[in-house]
Amino acid sequence: MSRRINRLPGCSNELPPAIHMATQEAIENSLPTESRNYYRKVHSEFEDWKITKNVMVTNETVLLAYFNELSKTLAPPTLWSKYSILKTMIMKEENLDLGEYEKLKRYLRERNVGFQPKKSSVFTRNELNTFFIQAPDHKYLGAKAAAGMAISGACRRVEIKNMKVADVVDNGDFLTITVKETKTHVNRTFTINNPLRETILDYMSLRPTDTAHDYLFVNYQNGKCTRQAMGINKIGKIPEEIASWLNLDNPETYTGHSFRRTSATWLIDGGGSLEDLKRHGTWKSSTVAEGYIADSIQRKRKMNDTITNGLFDDGTLCVDPLATKIKRRITAYRETRSQPSSSTSSSSQSSRSSTNKPTTSISWSDSSNRRLQESNSKRGPSVNISLNDCCLQ
Repeated sequence: MSRRINRLPGCSNELPPAIHMATQEAIENSLPTESRNYYRKVHSEFEDWKITKNVMVTNETVLLAYFNELSKTLAPPTLWSKYSILKTMIMKEENLDLGEYEKLKRYLRERNVGFQPKKSSVFTRNELNTFFIQAPDHKYLGAKAAAGMAISGACRRVEIKNMKVADVVDNGDFLTITVKETKTHVNRTFTINNPLRETILDYMSLRPTDTAHDYLFVNYQNGKCTRQAMGINKIGKIPEEIASWLNLDNPETYTGHSFRRTSATWLIDGGGSLEDLKRHGTWKSSTVAEGYIADSIQRKRKMNDTITNGLFDDGTLCVDPLATKIKRRITAYRETRSQPSSSTSSSSQSSRSSTNKPTTSISWSDSSNRRLQESNSKRGPSVNISLNDCCLQ
């Protein structure tokens, strides 16, 4: 008598059900803990769409039609995010690898061409320096502490929210902060020196002693800390609150990610390397890390200094050698004429003779002119030095 065994999708008949169930559990545990519900939601939306279109199979043609419909309302980064989620869920449920669908990937890449993502605005050093010094503490001390912590450690808003009192250690002249609950599940440590250390300690000293939880950041109002923990949305609004106080343009563009981008930008502008940046923000990908750096005039000027270094020699642009030689001769001639006369009589005699003779000038032969023009034409565009401008009457 044979027994029918229900097999899981994509599983062979050679393995017992216990192995299949263990495999299913392993795949389920491989989903990000914080995002499991969202993964299931995205996959459920795809399955519901298939039902409305009377489609019973999943293949590249079906997925192309689905993403083409999504592209009418979603930005390219969101399309890629949904692709990544569906790739995981369809492999889990149907044992299909979306990575083999080259047409689908090419379609998503083409949608991404020319797309300029909207990124959070970045604060300058002068702007935050003004805020820390001039903004009144009775209203903004909590914002100052959160901003200083987030920028010093390139912290996400959820990392600020989950930070505990025990994560901050005072070493006398600097603080050591450990970020434990990170997106990459890798702890990182950073330090904060004076005077920002004093600002954070002033904020912590106002924390009620009978607070039931151990979250570091609590709400701050009218010079007092409350017992309520600061929520993630409240933390995410702090950059906009600071931008509004500074009267910056479009304060709504300063979001919860502004502090992390500001930290990355300041580190690179200050001379930090890409490897320093990746360690600072625990980024594994160089491309992702570079995406957090905002373009700044200061960094562009440093790049130009590096590129153009050596073009100038003692303030004179190095151009055609013949033109440089001519300028040196002219300088020497000027110095000779500027010397005082040997005696008064010789000076008066020279004055009398000048009334009868034409003014002496440097004579340039046609061959010299041609030689200079040919030299300039061979070397291409350069700084033009006119012989007429060089002549002295």
